[in-house]
Amino acid sequence: MNKDDVILKDLYNKLEQISDNDIPDINIFPSIENSTPKIVFACRMEYNSLTVRNSTQISDSFKEKDFKEKAVEYLENRIGKTSNNILRTKYYHFLYILTHNNRYAKQAIDKYYLILSNIYGILTNGENINDFVITLRVILQLTEEIKYETENLKARISSYLSDNSLCNNIKYYILEIIHDSKIFKSTDICDFPALCLQMAKNETNTNLIENILELGLHFARRITDNQQLIHNLYEALGDNEYNNIEQYDGKDENMAIAFYNQNAYSKMMVYYKQAKNEEKYNNAARLYKLNKKNLKLITIKTVIEHKNREKFVELINQHFDSMVSLPTDTIIFNLCLGKNMFILPNKELEELANENAKSLHFQYFDTKVIDINDNSQGMDVFNFCKFQFYGLVIKKSLDFAFCIILKSIELKKLSYAKFVSVLNNKTFFGEKLTIKPINYNEISYTWMSQIDFALKSFFDQCTSQIKGKATDWRTTIDILSLRFEGFLRDIIQISSGGQL
Repeated sequence: MNKDDVILKDLYNKLEQISDNDIPDINIFPSIENSTPKIVFACRMEYNSLTVRNSTQISDSFKEKDFKEKAVEYLENRIGKTSNNILRTKYYHFLYILTHNNRYAKQAIDKYYLILSNIYGILTNGENINDFVITLRVILQLTEEIKYETENLKARISSYLSDNSLCNNIKYYILEIIHDSKIFKSTDICDFPALCLQMAKNETNTNLIENILELGLHFARRITDNQQLIHNLYEALGDNEYNNIEQYDGKDENMAIAFYNQNAYSKMMVYYKQAKNEEKYNNAARLYKLNKKNLKLITIKTVIEHKNREKFVELINQHFDSMVSLPTDTIIFNLCLGKNMFILPNKELEELANENAKSLHFQYFDTKVIDINDNSQGMDVFNFCKFQFYGLVIKKSLDFAFCIILKSIELKKLSYAKFVSVLNNKTFFGEKLTIKPINYNEISYTWMSQIDFALKSFFDQCTSQIKGKATDWRTTIDILSLRFEGFLRDIIQISSGGQL
């Protein structure tokens, strides 16, 4: 047995131990650095089989005829040698992705059903739910693609939903998976709204109840003659909001409860109005008005003295005119580096934060910051104040910068082509970089190639805004934010050799 065979035997023995759908630990794979083509190929095949779930995720090299034939031969050989059903399933699935041969998809579905049955047999309220959901979702995807035994899948799902031993959380995930499935016609889902109502009655978690009832509404809207069902679901949503009401003791430290309740009463009114329940709507409206008396705000008096306001505006306008009159290169570099954009030095930020931290209201509240995902984190008063001032300053700077961009475009000082030319030829954005993922060939790219599409969209939206037309910034926001995070990782890796 040669060295390659020893390495592969060890890899295959480790793969045989896989017992769930999670992405395998990368450490079970041998290092492909300085490895033979045979080892590299095997690692690529195994890793992709275990992780890839659709054709958009595979690299172009897999689409080459010779490579594909070699891959099919390898996978079919592995199917004959492994005794691990999860591996066989993944191999059949990957074979279908590579070849689009329905024979492989049918084999994969049959094997996935075995996995699903095993998980279902040991399913508990808190464990194995993720494996169950992932497996069911893949089965549904493949079944929809090749129209294989759709009635069998519908019958299985129906039996799961009627199983009284399954908790509502699992049933909610099942309904969420199938809620937009094309194989479930209106006749197949006619019992689902009533099921959602029953699940909500037996559940105590108000957040889960709301999600279940919203799904029930989704199914009810797909059914004819469903108005009473919709009314009942909206009424249940209103009742669920009522259960969210908390008693307010009138103390200042608990004043947030009154605002929380006000929001709940407002939602109750909307739901009961949709439910056509006049009695409950009127009661919610009455409670909404009564609760207004509990709403309290601490008044913080702030006096800002305006000195020479007209002169200040005049200086700002002069500064703006001088910025947009600069050469294109200088405008771009000023925008990139934040030069002359009103960003306060750290020393002044700290002085302002120290002064504001002495305010009386900070003695009554804990200071926290909340991110975009609604995660809160405690922060000391000084850094909280500094964070607030920085947020205000950066907003003004960004507004000023955007005005410069729009005006420069109007003056033809700035355009997509000019911006790309400067970044490509005079900055690191044009430098060629390479990466070599563990299971792929070496990839070459430049930073500009990563953002050019989104950058073009940004300038298109700016032009639309100048012309008073509707804008759509989704492409710009979705792509650029992620790409610049990647650039930061590149910078750290290049400068220190480390990973972030």
